[in-house]
Amino acid sequence: MAPSSGRARSFAGMTQHAEIESERQPGHDLRMAVVGGAGWLAGIAAHGIGVGAIWIPAVLVVVAVAVARRGLLRISRVATACALVGAGVVASTLLRSEVVAHGPLRALAEEGAVAELSGTVVSDPVEVDGQWGRQVVVRLRVEDLTARGSS
Repeated sequence: MAPSSGRARSFAGMTQHAEIESERQPGHDLRMAVVGGAGWLAGIAAHGIGVGAIWIPAVLVVVAVAVARRGLLRISRVATACALVGAGVVASTLLRSEVVAHGPLRALAEEGAVAELSGTVVSDPVEVDGQWGRQVVVRLRVEDLTARGSS
């Protein structure tokens, strides 16, 4: 029951151009690559700048609202996704850096205290070139920490 004008009737009652559909090449959707890149850049900024990186997701939200008001909803959705991913990465980067910077072991090391650790190895050994030659390092989940004095 297709009309003679080259149009085919779909099950939803909408008409489609059969010639155009067959000639159209599938393109690559790069929206998630943009969102991933925004996450990486937000993490790098949070590591380098610190707390000032909180403004990156905030600016992206403002951009998303401004673009949505102009009627460009597709770009607004991508900017919103970038803001959400960026906020998550910035928050996790800042929280992790605070834990490392203000942990109990760091305070003991700054005092020059002698510490004894016991724990469980949670990673495979990795050989690295260190300041004093080749070393093998592992990640350790510390279960007990005993410290005494200072050097």
